[in-house]
Amino acid sequence: MACLSWIPTVSNLYYRKIPVDDRCPSCRGWGELMIHSFLKVDELELLCTILWRVWFIRNAGLHGKQQMDISDVVDWATNFLVEYKNSSSGESVVQRQIRGGPAKWSPPCPGVYKINCNAAIDSKNSQIGVGIVIKDSYGAVMASSSQVFAAAYNTQITEAMGLLRAILSPMIVACFHVL
Repeated sequence: MACLSWIPTVSNLYYRKIPVDDRCPSCRGWGELMIHSFLKVDELELLCTILWRVWFIRNAGLHGKQQMDISDVVDWATNFLVEYKNSSSGESVVQRQIRGGPAKWSPPCPGVYKINCNAAIDSKNSQIGVGIVIKDSYGAVMASSSQVFAAAYNTQITEAMGLLRAILSPMIVACFHVL
C-alpha cells in the first residue's frame, strides 16, 4: 500500500501539506482515495459490496454453511445497495444535530497511538455494532476490530459501549502511549 502514496490524489497532496481542498473533486465528498480517483462513487460502492459478499460466501463455505451461487453476487449486491440507500436516506433530528460536517482525523505525536471508535444501531434487527481503529502518528492502521451485539440500547449507551470496547481491547496492551 505504501507504493500507492506517489499518486497525486488530493488526499496525498493534502497529507504532504500542499494547500488543496482535500475533498474529492468528483463527488465533493470526503478525501479522494487512490481507487476513488479511477472509479465513480456508485461504481466504488458496488465494487466494495461485491467484494464484501464474495468474502462472506467464502467464509460461509469454510464454515460449512449454505453458499449463494457466485453468479448471483452482482444482482445481490445491486439490490443490497438499493435497499441500503433507501433505508438510510432519511436523517433523524438527532443525526442532523450531531453532524457538523466531515470529521477530520489528526495524527497523534510520534510514538503515540490514537484510538478511534464508533458505534451503530440497527433498531430493525435489535443489534448494535461497535468498531475501533488504532493508528500510529503516520496514520497507518496498526489494528482494527468490529463486533456486533444482539441488543437494543439508546445512542448514549451504544456509544459508551464503543468507548469501553476501545479501552478494554486486548489490542491496546502492546500500545504504551495511547491517545
